[in-house]
Amino acid sequence: SLRALSRDLDISISTALQAYMTLENQGLLEARPQSGFYVRSRLVAASSQPDMTKPPMTAVRPGKAEVMTDVYRAMGQREMVPLGAANLPTELLPTRQLHAMLARMTRLYPDEAMAYDTLPGNERLRRELSKRSITLGSAYAPGEIVTTVGCMEAVNLALRATTSPNAIVAVESPTYYGILQSAAAMGLRVLELPTEASTGLCLMHLERALKRFPVKAVVVTPNYNNPLGSQMPVANKQKLAELAARFEVPVIEDDIYGDLPHDGERGAAVRAFDKKNWAIYTSSFSKTLSPGYRVGWAVPGPRFFEKIERMKFTETVATATPVQMAVAEYLRNGGYDRWLRKLRKQLKVQVECATQAVLRAFPEGTRVTRPSGGFVLWVELPKRVDALALHTACLKKGISIAPGPIFSTHNRYGNFIRLNCGNVWSAKIERAIKTIGEMAAK
Repeated sequence: SLRALSRDLDISISTALQAYMTLENQGLLEARPQSGFYVRSRLVAASSQPDMTKPPMTAVRPGKAEVMTDVYRAMGQREMVPLGAANLPTELLPTRQLHAMLARMTRLYPDEAMAYDTLPGNERLRRELSKRSITLGSAYAPGEIVTTVGCMEAVNLALRATTSPNAIVAVESPTYYGILQSAAAMGLRVLELPTEASTGLCLMHLERALKRFPVKAVVVTPNYNNPLGSQMPVANKQKLAELAARFEVPVIEDDIYGDLPHDGERGAAVRAFDKKNWAIYTSSFSKTLSPGYRVGWAVPGPRFFEKIERMKFTETVATATPVQMAVAEYLRNGGYDRWLRKLRKQLKVQVECATQAVLRAFPEGTRVTRPSGGFVLWVELPKRVDALALHTACLKKGISIAPGPIFSTHNRYGNFIRLNCGNVWSAKIERAIKTIGEMAAK
């Protein structure tokens, strides 16, 4: 501390502070708010990011992804180092507070907690979500919200409401493999579009695709795409809303990582620029509060609300009542914004630590994304590396990773992997990344 340094060296506090600031300017120290000064880890020169993706302009049915099952199965194995599934450990979540809220709400409202939830979802939760919607740049009323079992159900409902079997759906490339598997289950054809590592979906190619193909929906993650961590600029979000209106095609916006920017304010939603009601907003609390509670929601807009509400009933009847009540109470009295500020700082540090470990340990020529939010890294290895073989080898070493091919319908990204940076940084995680790098080099 400044006081300890001042006392030990018999100097003034202002002199100690000036010394620390000098070392900070030289990159040797870092200042952490409300904590103090720390020695900065030795940094490796940043590599370039992967190039803009160039998938073939063809619409195909996604294949089965048995590897995806392996990734999720590994998540439940305690002895496994979980760098595969994008998940936060319980020590980074407000576990005790949420469980206390759950106990309190079920004690105060036992009959309500035991009953089926009624459409369109728990009223307390929808009120709190409505209050928070102002941060998206486009407020919505409680009556415009349908609560869901996580974000994936919200996306599935939106796809079912806007498409029919054999229809074409446009997606970012690479994209979250759960979206591809949903499309496969619905008999949809997927059109992958070029995507930039920093700015997301290339709208020039999207416009060309909308002119050439009968696209029935566009699924996009504008804020911190999984796996790239990209953020679509505000001007691009506005252009995307304009394209949706001009071509009369729904945009299904997956904003599950939207509350996790590393710096500054959260990004606006595409819905904020939607003047013709073609945007369907979806999100959940699985990445910020609790993956196990499975509390998500959709804001379909007047064009699709009734259809999605009906489909919600036929698909899962209702979202679990007690967990909705607990999350609503946490949003009302639990200090969610204060919690988010703490979580964002933590995740930023973990992503930086993982990035540096990759650059130190992985083969020469490796390229890594620089996400501006969320907690995953997309890593491009030299072309000789087989990501699926690396995945298998890592499992034998007790390490889970997500191989690149599961993020594409075309079996692309054969030399890419995604790493989960949600775990608290430790020597164990660093050793695991070093082991992955050594195996990749072989």
